[in-house]
Amino acid sequence: MWKTTQSLPELAPGLIHVWRVSTADFQAQNPVLPQLLTEPERQRVARFHFEHHRRAYLVTHAAMRRLLGHYLGLAGNEVVFGFNGCGKPHVDLQQTPTDVGGFQFNISESKGTALLAFGLCAEMGVDVEAWRPELEIERLANRFFAPGETRQLMSLPAAWRRSAFFCGWTRKEAYMKARGLGFSLPLASFEVSLHPDEPPALLSTTEAGVTVSDWRMFSLEPGAGFAGALTLPGPARLELLDFTPELLKRSI
Repeated sequence: MWKTTQSLPELAPGLIHVWRVSTADFQAQNPVLPQLLTEPERQRVARFHFEHHRRAYLVTHAAMRRLLGHYLGLAGNEVVFGFNGCGKPHVDLQQTPTDVGGFQFNISESKGTALLAFGLCAEMGVDVEAWRPELEIERLANRFFAPGETRQLMSLPAAWRRSAFFCGWTRKEAYMKARGLGFSLPLASFEVSLHPDEPPALLSTTEAGVTVSDWRMFSLEPGAGFAGALTLPGPARLELLDFTPELLKRSI
């Protein structure tokens, strides 16, 4: 499913690139990594207390800026972000000198695995979550999920529930991010499919003016012990790619 590449491919309308990044594949002392970041991002790296947090932020954001620079025809640290009212980042086209129109991106990282999505589309949201064995998933579902989702979860054999819970959680977060609303959109206000034998889908919503059939959800498989999802309006083709240290070359 995930493939490696020796060069960075180009985007096309209707095509979404989803890149998987494993921070353990990169040497944190690689001098190229901080060069790709902006000065505020480098300062943020230095403020992390734990080495694994520093590495995760450094590698994920360096890969993001490497790819942004490629798609927009710039040095990665020339890309300036803006943020909507709920904190979702986008490329600030007033301050970023590019002619590429309709460009969108979104990123997510969990426990050293990141997913970065890029496309020429309206909006998108991506999420990755590491399975956390300490979580009481039934209690969390009762507290945060829509009633129909909780019923779906509890109808499954106990051995399937943890996988279904995290599949559902990533689909819900990806949808909230695609909408640009984050957690200002209540988790219980919409329902997604959880059953392993059912395709990922937005099943229902209490929001006025939202048509569930207008949204597409895709399950991503970042690796053992992880769940991932992508949500966007309308159909699309996905290309799933691994971001390797070799792709940092020629980045400056």
